[in-house]
Amino acid sequence: MLTAPTGQPKVVTRESALPKCAQKRLAQLRALVDDYEAARTNLQKRLNGLMPDESMEREEVNKRIIANNRSLSYAKGLLNLADQWLVASGALAHYAPTALTAAPPPRVGEAQWGRIENIRTEVARIKAQMIEVKRAPLPFKMFEEQLKVTVNRWASEGEPRVEVDQVKGHVNARWGAAVPASYKIMAWLHRDAMLAKLIEQARKQADTRGTAMSPEAKAENLKALSERLQSLELEEVALIDAMQSQGVPDAVHRLDISPAALLGVKEPKGIMRSALVA
Repeated sequence: MLTAPTGQPKVVTRESALPKCAQKRLAQLRALVDDYEAARTNLQKRLNGLMPDESMEREEVNKRIIANNRSLSYAKGLLNLADQWLVASGALAHYAPTALTAAPPPRVGEAQWGRIENIRTEVARIKAQMIEVKRAPLPFKMFEEQLKVTVNRWASEGEPRVEVDQVKGHVNARWGAAVPASYKIMAWLHRDAMLAKLIEQARKQADTRGTAMSPEAKAENLKALSERLQSLELEEVALIDAMQSQGVPDAVHRLDISPAALLGVKEPKGIMRSALVA
């Protein structure tokens, strides 16, 4: 059973300081791109050297060029995914040991493909759920409290100062240097009525879609979903790696896989995945 890495976090700020598993993955991706680019150059030279009457061999070389270009595009896609993420992430937090711990690789069969499909289905579901949580409306009570604070401030600013001199029989009511705005005077005179009207207007504009969640609840839900997502994608990467090591031709990483999972490190807090991964 594959498990996510555990241990104390360590902060690194340069690619050279990344854990060995991440450095190795980056080196493999760059070597893969170089190999495909070299193969493309060699195939093109071979194609250019063929005579016009060597049509069958020309057709075969063209097929190999197309297949190689497809593989090159895939390898570049993974490398760009990792490179862009490294630039955007700045400092990376990873856990030691960084490599996933696993039992001996199982025989590749329907069970492994089924697990990968289940993981990818669950990943899509979690991503959709995270969007729902981010879009969930805040409790309307929060806006009522904000309006109450605002109206109370207006009422305080709209209240005149009364000065009474009972000896001389003088009384004076005045504001400061300038008369406050009329709405502040109205708030002082009719605080409760103004607050009720403003709450009524705000309620008409309130977003009633979805279940209201406090900022704390949103953060807690997103944290749990993010941890589950990272765990699943780490397992997916490990399964694909195991299948590739056994020569399974169709075992390829998704181009929208988490770059952190691809490199085997923990995704830093605050990195907006949506800005980096389609």
